[in-house]
Amino acid sequence: IDHDDDAFATPSANPAAALSTMLPHPGAAATASAPVASPVTVNTNMNKDLTNIQGAIYFKNPTKEMILQSKHGQRTSAGIMFIRTASNSFRGKFTAAKVIYAGHMMSEETIDLSLADFVHPVTKIVAAAIMGHVKVIVPRGVRVQAVGMGILGEFRGVKGDGGVDASRDAPLVILQGSAILGKAEVRVNDGVPPVLAVP
Repeated sequence: IDHDDDAFATPSANPAAALSTMLPHPGAAATASAPVASPVTVNTNMNKDLTNIQGAIYFKNPTKEMILQSKHGQRTSAGIMFIRTASNSFRGKFTAAKVIYAGHMMSEETIDLSLADFVHPVTKIVAAAIMGHVKVIVPRGVRVQAVGMGILGEFRGVKGDGGVDASRDAPLVILQGSAILGKAEVRVNDGVPPVLAVP
């Protein structure tokens, strides 16, 4: 296999690996020929190497390879009774697509964005739950908006102001669709760090 033409074979296809090449490594000296970017800071003002971050990252200025990876990653979840698309496809570390479709009839799916890399300012999840359940899990620090209808079912976003302790420039997750005799909801994962915004 020739990996030279593969867009995902480059370090910039992996968002954390791409930025780790721009960050100084502990103990490495900066030279005039290899300028070092300013370290990325979290709210606690502690320097972090992005390859070691175990949480969601929002890249405000993603590379073309990152955008391409989000377009070619998992974007659909569907299920009817016991027949489903690949399970665990929206868990762990992955690059979130701009639009994710979830349609479930008498089945359920969890779209866990707790560790996802966001490369789009808005991630839309279009959900249809008919006697089923679509659950979206987000980290703290994202904005959440729910636009949908529950018919003899429940369709809801995050309780409260929907900000989940988010700033105005935080990524926005929109849950859109309907739940008929089912449930579509957004929950916050308090067990992971807040989303890290990278300029």
